[in-house]
Amino acid sequence: MTKTPSCFTLALLAASILPAQVFAQETKLEDFSFPNVPPSSQSTPQASGSETDQNQQLAAPKKPDVSVLRRIMSTAPKTIVIEAKHRDDLRSCEATEGEAMMIALYNCWPLLEGFQAYREAKEIARDHRRSRRALMLEKPEYRGSEEYQASLEAEYDDAIKSAKKIEALAGKREYPMQDMLLFLANLIQSSIAKKRDDYETALASVDNSIMLFETTKITEPDFVNLEALQRERAQLLDRITQASE
Repeated sequence: MTKTPSCFTLALLAASILPAQVFAQETKLEDFSFPNVPPSSQSTPQASGSETDQNQQLAAPKKPDVSVLRRIMSTAPKTIVIEAKHRDDLRSCEATEGEAMMIALYNCWPLLEGFQAYREAKEIARDHRRSRRALMLEKPEYRGSEEYQASLEAEYDDAIKSAKKIEALAGKREYPMQDMLLFLANLIQSSIAKKRDDYETALASVDNSIMLFETTKITEPDFVNLEALQRERAQLLDRITQASE
């Protein structure tokens, strides 16, 4: 059953930190003070950009706001530091939409740790690809060699290890944004499984993502995309059927 996320004002209850009655239903998380303040949608640092690029972005004319999901994914999590004394401050962790999600990324340690693990996974994959490209420039015949295939398999193994690490950090689904991390982990695993023609494993990862989307507490528009996953699922079922014939 397709779930269409609805938009509503985020109200967070943090009874363990402040009395529940302090948080009126209309209160926004942005109204509270947190140790780390995320940049605005016009100044979010890009994960792959240079300092010069960032300065140019800051100096550029104001553009329409970038979606919070894109801002989260373009932020370099290693540049965010949550001091040990603030890691038990979980007030921001229940964020489900809008600016509250950026505040959570910068202040909720269980979330930041997971996003740092995802960024690490991307860097490991990048290093594998760079190594292969360098070898291909030196020896064009490397492309079809056993060593090249061994490098691919090593990259795939590292990707699966990274996905399992992300799952270990986010698997309890204590906080809504951990669903983003679990979806990314499923995406990694389904992608690798398809490269290995293991369509049963890929299907299991897609089914896990469908379950996440159907039960997520995230209400940010565009996070849930069940139609795309259902199409992917149908394609995998066709592959499985063809393989069994």
